[in-house]
Amino acid sequence: MKFRKLRITFSALCAIVALLLVVLWVQSYSGYVYLAKRLTNSIVSVQTGRGELSIWSAALGLWQSSSPGATWAFDYRRGPSTTRPIQ
Repeated sequence: MKFRKLRITFSALCAIVALLLVVLWVQSYSGYVYLAKRLTNSIVSVQTGRGELSIWSAALGLWQSSSPGATWAFDYRRGPSTTRPIQ
């Protein structure tokens, strides 16, 4: 069998990623997690809250950080999500 070890490694990595996504989803019912990475022209963000997982990209003008040179942002809050719908 050609590439047998590669297939096993790939399958194990996929299983780990799937498990981490499930853990993040379950955790989102009791807290809020925000993780963002600043790229050259945009921001890629992952956030969870109220049982939802959101992955999105936005323009760099929306980047808010206490350190202008920061390339990563992370926020974690325990308890219900503080985001509320606009009324």
